[in-house]
Amino acid sequence: LPWFMAVIQKLSEKFSRRLIGIAAILLSQQFFAGFPQATFLTLLFAGSWALFDRILIPFILVVFLGIGISAIQILPSWEFIKEAGISGGLSPGMASYFSFPLVHLLSFFNPFAVGNPKFGTYPPFSEFDGSIFWENTGYVGLLPLTLLLIPLRYRNKRTVFFFAVLLMSFLFMWGSHSPLYFIYSIWPFNLFRVPSRFLWIFVFALLTLSSLAIQKIFDLKVKRTLIGLTLVLILINTGQLFFLWKPYHLIENADLWVKKPELATLISKTSRMLTLGAESAHNAFFLKSGWKEENPYLSLRSTLAPDSNIIWDISQHEAYAGRSLRRPGFVDSLLLSHMHINENEASGSAMFQKLIDLLGITHVVSTLPLTFDTNLQKPLIFDQQINGTGDYVRLYVNPTALPRAYFATDTISVRTVESAISALTKDSFDPKKSVLVEKDLSVPYGEGGSVNVESSKSNELIVTTQSETPGVLVTLDTFYPGWHAYIDGRSEVEIFPVNIRFRGVVVPKGSHTVTFIYSPNSVRVGAAVSLMAFLVLVVLFRTEKKVLRPAPVLRRRGKPRTRRG
Repeated sequence: LPWFMAVIQKLSEKFSRRLIGIAAILLSQQFFAGFPQATFLTLLFAGSWALFDRILIPFILVVFLGIGISAIQILPSWEFIKEAGISGGLSPGMASYFSFPLVHLLSFFNPFAVGNPKFGTYPPFSEFDGSIFWENTGYVGLLPLTLLLIPLRYRNKRTVFFFAVLLMSFLFMWGSHSPLYFIYSIWPFNLFRVPSRFLWIFVFALLTLSSLAIQKIFDLKVKRTLIGLTLVLILINTGQLFFLWKPYHLIENADLWVKKPELATLISKTSRMLTLGAESAHNAFFLKSGWKEENPYLSLRSTLAPDSNIIWDISQHEAYAGRSLRRPGFVDSLLLSHMHINENEASGSAMFQKLIDLLGITHVVSTLPLTFDTNLQKPLIFDQQINGTGDYVRLYVNPTALPRAYFATDTISVRTVESAISALTKDSFDPKKSVLVEKDLSVPYGEGGSVNVESSKSNELIVTTQSETPGVLVTLDTFYPGWHAYIDGRSEVEIFPVNIRFRGVVVPKGSHTVTFIYSPNSVRVGAAVSLMAFLVLVVLFRTEKKVLRPAPVLRRRGKPRTRRG
């Protein structure tokens, strides 16, 4: 945001093709960072400035070129948003969740006025309508607040604009409590949660106003004492920020955190795991004791909580994501509804057992004792106490989980999610034999066949099959646009959703090699647009040089001719 605004400000002083190109590059980097809400806030703020400073046309050129450069990121991201079912936006209640609480205004004077999470004194987010310390704290020292008095005294159009931004960003970050709460029912404001993040713009406007105040002091042409005092105050403010936040962090050797936990050595790369209770165990300690010591958190690494599993290349059923796809979300909700967790234990019903089999979950990690129906007990192969707490990390094995790829011997046709869930929860449904499909298939089924996974990469899966009859090959990978399947490297076959969230293809009898390749049109089209935008960028820079290059001065040799009279 600061770099982008600096270039936009330069552009308002003098139109330049090169500045348009630089601003577009900076904007594209925000898109490439993969944080759409941050980009939205940047465009909203910068667009307001462009409208105010009457440079809307150059700004629009910057936006179009920036979008073009990052099209290879934007188009697949939009495809994901559509598959997540949120292209129309979130509900007003969800979009305004994590609003800024007024009590946190105290944090502008003392960041720990409400509590310090390091010592476990900060209230749980439930007491703040879902708000979190890191989303609500905008402390930048006392000096910027003090300097606000100067722009109030020497007002001009620029200071009026930033005071207006200060007010509007506060009303936006106030979220559901604000008179402008209705804005979160309007697209694109309803695409995101956490109104508190308007605090970024609030702080930027605050710092800009204090910078204008310092500039005013330097322009007053007063004694050096006043300028020197200002510089000393800036140094004091910077030092105070450093010494305030340095002890806040717990700094340890990185090797302790990336070292593979003992539990992780018991799970192979071809397995798939599910973690239960890790977040509750983490929060129970974190909310009471903070992070004065690292022992509990080092032990919690063994839970292989979603996303941390990637460090050790282990497949995890869940992911800690801001947005989830619709199809996996339906099945995950069904899974959780058949899982019962309290303070003392976690228990799973027969339906829970069926679902973890269907999902191919071979291992379950739990911070609570895990009990199933009598005939569904799982072997416990790891049991270790979490240092500094009374909790344990336990690893259970599920020997009845379905493999990564297999042949289904029967299909059940369903048309809606409701009918699919209804069929899935019937006692007669056996995930080892039957598969739910969303189309009519006329395939003679036998006893299945053999399936082997030969190679598995992030964008390619190679499977060999052997069967006496045609059948539906099921892979426990998410059904998603952009995947293509080829049999024996020649003919492409249709991929269709099975069991709500997975991929299926019809494979003829005999021995075959089925190759799944991720090659989405959104990436190809995005790459073409990005390439064209890059060429436009090159033209902008080259023509700028030609415009800026001074015209050569032609000189004639010899004496100038004189006209004879």
